[in-house]
Amino acid sequence: MKNRFVLGLFCFIMLSCSTTKKEAEVLPPSPPVPIMTFDKETIDIGDIKRGDTRAIEYIFTNTGNADLEIELVTACKCTSTDWTRGIIAPGERGKLSVVFDSKDQKLGELGKTIDIIANTDPIVVECFFVGNIVR
Repeated sequence: MKNRFVLGLFCFIMLSCSTTKKEAEVLPPSPPVPIMTFDKETIDIGDIKRGDTRAIEYIFTNTGNADLEIELVTACKCTSTDWTRGIIAPGERGKLSVVFDSKDQKLGELGKTIDIIANTDPIVVECFFVGNIVR
């Protein structure tokens, strides 16, 4: 009986030692991705008289490791937009220009979102402006 126990224990130890360790899984490298990093993501335009317009400028840097290309910039009908066209290489800077028209806005605080559709991950990047509409 004692011999069977010792034999069983010996077999168990030998089998445990002979199992090969699984190689560590090697993940494929991440694909290069552009990243838009704004100098200032939210801009306060302060008080603006209803009916006036205000120009806003966002400066950004491609802090990713792939070329950045903006496809479209969308915002509400009270804004017009323009942006750096073409390829923005890693480390290079670009500009997003927005003109806000307060003509049809209610008096008081406002907050607006600008959606930038680009080859980033996620595909939509947002920046914002806030202010106060006065008489």
